[in-house]
Amino acid sequence: MSDKKIRILIADDQNLFAENLKTVIETRADDMTVVGIAGDGDEAVRMAKELWPDVILMDVCMPRQDGVKAIREIRSATTRPKILVLTTFGDDDYVLEALKFGASGYLLKDISMPELIQTIRGLGSGTITMSPGIADSLLRTIDAGRSSIEGRTQATGREGAGTGSEEAKSVPKWIDLLGRRERQILRLMAEGRNNYDIGSRLGISEQTVKNNVSSIYEKSGIHDRYMIIKEAERMLYLLEET
Repeated sequence: MSDKKIRILIADDQNLFAENLKTVIETRADDMTVVGIAGDGDEAVRMAKELWPDVILMDVCMPRQDGVKAIREIRSATTRPKILVLTTFGDDDYVLEALKFGASGYLLKDISMPELIQTIRGLGSGTITMSPGIADSLLRTIDAGRSSIEGRTQATGREGAGTGSEEAKSVPKWIDLLGRRERQILRLMAEGRNNYDIGSRLGISEQTVKNNVSSIYEKSGIHDRYMIIKEAERMLYLLEET
């Protein structure tokens, strides 16, 4: 067995939590060493490039640059470190974006230390690991979104039967319910941008973006970011800015 230790970078703006986590990891796992602690997303990106860790434990909500954006930037530069999200935020949007940009797992901070250590050791298997509650919530959301799309597709097909208009069959009616700002946001979502990026692009707050996304969910009946993006991707021509 190799004597090489697993090099870990912790990215978390709660310094006390990060320092305690470092101490516990190095005390309980003699095959691991914490090579650094980053206090925000920008620092996480820089330290990932400088320290070449094997594993990054990444929080999602941090100043200057959030964890999801940091994951994307790190992944655009290298595939080396396994990135494991460790956070208190279990929102489906965060989970989907983190996994989309290359996270190897998504865990809540209430995980036990033995479970966390075991998860870190198992990252090389290529299996995506999620806290049970996160996985259950995500599956329910995706199933609900899929059922909503299937139901609306069948209804649209019946309404358009015999008209000979394939375009009429494929365009959901809820698109007409969206306001100009909601269309702008949906288009940017389809381009792969997260809420922070969208807010910066449009000159509005991240909270305003979230409010508009919630409105889009309500009007479309699709309460899942991944599924709404898949819908938007096939009708981008309807979302052109006017």
